[in-house]
Amino acid sequence: TMIRLTDLRVSDAMTPTPVTVLASDSIVEACGMLRAARVQGVPVLDGDEKVVGVLTMGDLLAILAPALDDEAVDLPAIRAKSVADVMHVPVVSCHDQDNLAEAAKRMVRERVHRLVVLNKDEKVAGMLSAIDMVRALACVDQLQDSDVKGEHDARKRAPEEETCSGV
Repeated sequence: TMIRLTDLRVSDAMTPTPVTVLASDSIVEACGMLRAARVQGVPVLDGDEKVVGVLTMGDLLAILAPALDDEAVDLPAIRAKSVADVMHVPVVSCHDQDNLAEAAKRMVRERVHRLVVLNKDEKVAGMLSAIDMVRALACVDQLQDSDVKGEHDARKRAPEEETCSGV
């Protein structure tokens, strides 16, 4: 039988096991990791693997923005910054078994483009981005009951694949 968007869990749409950075990492290292992974945002962890923030490409751009306005910038000082200096806090998160529609409402309410997804042990299970939500909405009519309830990995397809297979 066909399912509705309200039947989906966060785990049905999230990107599992995302790239993470440490709060102590330099922004140069973190920027390289975001670029290599081709993602716009990542959870920030402390030494105990606890989520302490979120770093986005927007955060990194914001510290370079003055240079775009021909303002003098201290590049050595910028390069010396750590992720902790520029990350978003507090963390806006949800759990992998939360209802997807409720997670979408949280994104709107908190005015964020991504949520850190935690498992029952409060460890990072994934990231849920706005594009993950759009993909779920666009493809929900093609899903069957067997595709949901946490039994399905939304990212088993190639990133460039334009179809709903694997969502």
